[in-house]
Amino acid sequence: MIINYAYKGTALAKDMGPFTCTWGMPRPKIQVALDTTCISEALLIARSMVDGGADWIEAGTPLIKSQGMEAVRRLAEMCGERGVVADMKTMDAGRLEAEMAIDAGAKVVTVCGLADDVTISEAVKVAEQHGASVMVDLINTKDTLARALEIQSLGAHYLYIHSGLDAQTRDGSIAGKDQLMRRLSSTLKIPVGAGGGITAANARRAVDAGASIIVVGSFITKSKDPAAALRSIQDAVG
Repeated sequence: MIINYAYKGTALAKDMGPFTCTWGMPRPKIQVALDTTCISEALLIARSMVDGGADWIEAGTPLIKSQGMEAVRRLAEMCGERGVVADMKTMDAGRLEAEMAIDAGAKVVTVCGLADDVTISEAVKVAEQHGASVMVDLINTKDTLARALEIQSLGAHYLYIHSGLDAQTRDGSIAGKDQLMRRLSSTLKIPVGAGGGITAANARRAVDAGASIIVVGSFITKSKDPAAALRSIQDAVG
């Protein structure tokens, strides 16, 4: 497994925190994506995830579009020191949207890799001013490695390789793109996350390809027992 952990920056170090070391290798962070539109459902699952040891709780894009910054605020209040990721998928107004999410309590905000460079750099600036971080989502980028290197140079703290819900119906899970993940993780100096169709059956494949953040959504949130589903992911990634 090739993972480059030579990232730096005070905000980044604060947000990532220490990894749990297992079998001599750092354990990847587990981010649970709450892609529901119902705030009460999101809070119920989030409580279970915090109690179960998930590292980050994500206010998913559908939840934010349905409930606004109140969803981020309520999750941040519940999660305490546990990081809340606001999956804004910002395409413009990088400073404004980052400020909105961070003011609501988010520790990490997402920006689309297809956004203008200025949008990304402005989001990074405001995040670092507030001790938060920016994760750039590479969804639908064409020359992914080249764009990832550009984004890294703009100061982004994390990169996220992502297979969207619609694309999964055609292309399957992100875990199937392990060659791309290996290229990214071995080339970049910042952590690379992976999400989209992650399950207990394929999470280890993503980790072995270099993902240092595993983003899990429906496998947990649509499970009859979300806490047990989280444990199965934790067991799979070590």
